[in-house]
Amino acid sequence: LPELRSLYNASEDKPIVRYHDGKEGPELIRKEMLTLKDDDIYVFYNLDKAKTVFPEQNTEEFRKKKLQRNLNTKAIYWTKEKDRLSVKGKGFERYKIDSNENKINGDISIYGNIIKISKFMDQNIGVITIEDKEIAETFKSMFRLAWESVKQKK
Repeated sequence: LPELRSLYNASEDKPIVRYHDGKEGPELIRKEMLTLKDDDIYVFYNLDKAKTVFPEQNTEEFRKKKLQRNLNTKAIYWTKEKDRLSVKGKGFERYKIDSNENKINGDISIYGNIIKISKFMDQNIGVITIEDKEIAETFKSMFRLAWESVKQKK
């Protein structure tokens, strides 16, 4: 039985799924992203909750490192902050969605063949990682559809 399980787990067609509990999970996302070069990163996130996990200083350092690696980020985000706007700059573009509809409670990051789904609820922080080319391409397509819809509203 262990040998059969080993053969099943070695299958190349199966997605690899991992779970990381605690604050290490979100930091792992950032470290993994910085192994990429010349790639696009797509993100749905809740700015208010992300600020509780990532201090502003760390976020600025991370932004600079992404630029050095020529990583372009497109993000759709939600926040309670009324004065936050959609912004575009070197290496990033992000659109704010209306806070009265379609609230985003976590974070979904899509890059390469990886999807990271994060939960930032008070002390209950966790990240699910799915590594699979087909699933990642599907999530990228869904992001691009949402992106075009949000851009048209602005």
